[in-house]
Amino acid sequence: MDDAPGTGAVSTDGLRERLDFVVGAAARAASIHNTQPWRFQVRDDAIEVLADRDRQLRVADPHGRELAISCGAAIYNAKLAIRMLGHGVDVELLAEPHEPDVLARLSVSGRLAPTGEERRLFAAIPHRHTHRGAFTTVEVPRDVLVAVQEAAAAEGGVLHLVERPGARHALSELVVAADRVQRADRAIQAEVAAWTVPPQEDRSDGVPPYAYASERAGPEPVAFPIRDFNIGRGWGSEEPAEAGQDSHPVVVLTTPGDQPVDWLIAGQALQHMLLLAATRWIFAALYSQPLELPDIRVLVRDEIATPHFPQMVLRLGHSPISLTTPRRTVAEVIDKGWPEEAEETSPQTGG
Repeated sequence: MDDAPGTGAVSTDGLRERLDFVVGAAARAASIHNTQPWRFQVRDDAIEVLADRDRQLRVADPHGRELAISCGAAIYNAKLAIRMLGHGVDVELLAEPHEPDVLARLSVSGRLAPTGEERRLFAAIPHRHTHRGAFTTVEVPRDVLVAVQEAAAAEGGVLHLVERPGARHALSELVVAADRVQRADRAIQAEVAAWTVPPQEDRSDGVPPYAYASERAGPEPVAFPIRDFNIGRGWGSEEPAEAGQDSHPVVVLTTPGDQPVDWLIAGQALQHMLLLAATRWIFAALYSQPLELPDIRVLVRDEIATPHFPQMVLRLGHSPISLTTPRRTVAEVIDKGWPEEAEETSPQTGG
């Protein structure tokens, strides 16, 4: 990106030249069911992040909260990529009131070298992933928990550590209850099935079989069950599923408000903390089931005793492997009318 003479601004042509790099990194963000519900375009010397409503979960996410969180994660990655190019960046959320699908505008200005921390976060993009199997017995260091709290706060979110045994047990019961309700809901199961990739099928979105365990392991009830992507089809990897009770840290990401702008803030906070944890090979299992059911979401809020709104429940743990999921190419996520020949030079990572 070249600064325009005498202004410090970056021309649209300069954005086009580096669009593949910025969008490629943004498109590697975490998203619900790996739906990747985003599009990108350049307008008015800025990169815009747009919602792709065709990829919204109409049953589980009728108001687009999880879509916005996913796009917020992409916004954070885009911001980080621009910083890697040596520029400052301003992010304006919901910049076009009459165009609700324009979720953010990233304006580039001036030269500003990335910090060492930003470089470490960007380097974690290739192995950051949503964890759907068993964690190792390696403990999550306390300093990591403090750091992810600070990362969430830096983006406007609040991360609650659920440490009291009673609160942790109650939260796990809510996850179990929500999971049970959704397993019995045919519409929810059909939606999950639509975003689960059959074995041997080559898709650039959705959750592939190698990214989750084929069966739950052990006779004990699972404290925090992952979503059932198997759905009785015998798909999945041979890696053991999480079994029984465990002591891995449980956290809840919240925001003071619960409007679309807050959901975008939550997505940025989520991605920042996920990347920071990944720098230490700590990953997150995500539990959106209880937050997709309004009545249970209220109970989650009550259990963590906060006036804020819960946006994601996570469990953190160590893993020496990176089960990355596929991504669409840059050409597939650039809004219509922009160059399709852009080559993807971004890190290869998963969601």
